[in-house]
Amino acid sequence: MRAFVRITFLLLMTIGIEFDGGVGSDYRRFQHVSIAPFSMTEGTRIFYQFQNTYKDAATLVFRLSNTKYNQAIIFSQYYSRASLLTSSVAVPGYLMDGQRFTISLQATSAKFNLIQTLFVYPRQSYLINPVTQSNYITPVSYLSTINGLGVITYLKQTLTFNQFNKTQFFPTFGKYSLQSMTMRFPDEIPHELVVLKANLLVVDHPHFNSFSLQGQKRVIPLALLNQNGVYSFQFPSMFVHPKTLTIHNQARSEYQQTNHLYFPFHLFNDLNGTFMTLEFQWIHIHQFALTYTFRYEGLQPLIGHCHQSLYCVIPSYA
Repeated sequence: MRAFVRITFLLLMTIGIEFDGGVGSDYRRFQHVSIAPFSMTEGTRIFYQFQNTYKDAATLVFRLSNTKYNQAIIFSQYYSRASLLTSSVAVPGYLMDGQRFTISLQATSAKFNLIQTLFVYPRQSYLINPVTQSNYITPVSYLSTINGLGVITYLKQTLTFNQFNKTQFFPTFGKYSLQSMTMRFPDEIPHELVVLKANLLVVDHPHFNSFSLQGQKRVIPLALLNQNGVYSFQFPSMFVHPKTLTIHNQARSEYQQTNHLYFPFHLFNDLNGTFMTLEFQWIHIHQFALTYTFRYEGLQPLIGHCHQSLYCVIPSYA
């Protein structure tokens, strides 16, 4: 399933294929160009390819225009033999005025003059509720691109959230993982995903005393996993006592390392049905914030006595 980006054709510019009256398959063009929405502090970056099947000389010149500058040159480079150029150019934030601006990509020589102009949009911030917005499409501001055929397109971003339910059910109480909840972001977009915050907030209970306190909640930091474009969360390396299932955030004698959260069976009445909150903030084209509160419920406590077996067992529970 790769339909993660909805393509909106807001503007089609000149494809920019140059023919010299000879072989019809020859061309010069910009392609696979991607410019993410900018921030005033970080600016943005132009990822691009210039394909020239004639393999002759070319000068590339990139210009920026907004209310502060008119056709300001931000990049210029001469290539004596331009065939396939793949690179990127930083556009610093101090050049920007906070509003949409234009970038002109020019390839020129004595034989040709190719110009393509793209709008570049400011980065937006979005709040997402994954329970009610399992397929979220950014409403405004676009990723500016030129595709593999040299056609300018502007892309909205679609994010897909799976298994973000109001209640997280588990067949047994005692061992908890977050990896059933997954997220998909557009893998066609080459820009890095930057995690700003990823935490699980749990009840302030003595079982979680080794974790930092935030208000009336204990904070467990999370790691983000990426498996072929499917993202999920993983608990950090924690340490669990194999008999009591007591959890700690630092190594201790007789404790074993784990990436799962454990609850002792005798805390079934205290912790089963408790509410937890996932806080996730990240930048991927735009800036996003997700707050997801859910109820943890194990359908029955683990069975057996912890000091006698690998799995805790209780013959009955009242």
